[in-house]
Amino acid sequence: MLADPRFSSRKELMRHHPYIDYSQYGDIELPPAPPGEFLLMDEPRHSRYRKPLVGKFTVRRMRMLAERVEQVTAEHLDAMEKAGPPTDLVTAFAKPIPAIMICELLGVPYADRGASRGTSTSS
Repeated sequence: MLADPRFSSRKELMRHHPYIDYSQYGDIELPPAPPGEFLLMDEPRHSRYRKPLVGKFTVRRMRMLAERVEQVTAEHLDAMEKAGPPTDLVTAFAKPIPAIMICELLGVPYADRGASRGTSTSS
């Protein structure tokens, strides 16, 4: 299915997603994926964004990062424990850890992560 061009990953075409109730949107059209969000793009745009990144996500590189992932995860768990309840798991853990690791993989300082997407760095 992933290679079949009859299927699409484009967000603006998603009207029958199993986990999203689109009835609340009525006839509102969903916007296309912003530049750089290539997971929600079809070919040939998808490849244009993906090809420069392929070498950054090799098995060897992922193995080299395992210790760093553990360190970043431990730091965030410690910070959550120190802050005490209640804790928003997405804000404190699920969003920052992947963002930090992707920034490190790509050589982008975490503080500059929004600039690479043309968005704010508040998340």
